[in-house]
Amino acid sequence: MNTGVPNGKQFLTILTIVHLAMFGTMIGLGVIMFAIAQDPEFKFDTNKDPFFYIIPIASILGPYLGYAIFNRQLKGLELHSTLSKKLGSYQAASLIRFALIEMAIFLCVIAFLSSDNLLYLTIAAALALYFWTLKPRKTQIERRLAFTSDQRREFDASFH
Repeated sequence: MNTGVPNGKQFLTILTIVHLAMFGTMIGLGVIMFAIAQDPEFKFDTNKDPFFYIIPIASILGPYLGYAIFNRQLKGLELHSTLSKKLGSYQAASLIRFALIEMAIFLCVIAFLSSDNLLYLTIAAALALYFWTLKPRKTQIERRLAFTSDQRREFDASFH
């Protein structure tokens, strides 16, 4: 019986594809911007560059807010919520988390494009590595969501 709600394996596949697409976009954009840069170099002159203060703040706030919102949305789930509601909440929380990190990376790349300062591209690369660690995994989902025994059985059954 197909109710239109993806099973655990489909859910994980969809979320993984979204994650990989976002990651690939960020890496591709960074590589392209580096390739077209005129004279990239590390610059630590704080007098002429407003991004010198904006980028570190955004690079900390983006991942932190993503983490906080992710945890807050998952904490609000009740133990007896349906499996589809839990998976939907996890997906929404993950997408918000991904978007906030991606926003910080794009800001770094824009700052690099406007200043040719490799410091910003280095920060973007560090954020991209962090983003990669957030790749959705079955064990991670099971650990984060409080499945009942029936929900765990239903979730696990879709992987076999």
